[in-house]
Amino acid sequence: MTYTVDPAALRRAARRLEDDAGELCARRTAVVAPDAGALTTSVRLALTACTDSTSEVEAAFTANADGLRYVARTAGDTDTLVGEHLLELGWPLWSS
Repeated sequence: MTYTVDPAALRRAARRLEDDAGELCARRTAVVAPDAGALTTSVRLALTACTDSTSEVEAAFTANADGLRYVARTAGDTDTLVGEHLLELGWPLWSS
């Protein structure tokens, strides 16, 4: 079974994450290590808000937890917005 997220949902998620980017950047500068857990949670919440099926988003996270950790780690290691990383990775973002 393959789980995919609609490209339009990714764009909406990216816009929502851009709105939160200032807070995430402030949080990153407040701690020595990037808060990958908080970034992953933000990705999850943004995608859930932009899709019709919460269970689909949860299944995608479960199917490819390593991919999500990569997104969070990459976003946390740079000053690039999380939304830009999602779009650069293309879609489908997760597959099993």
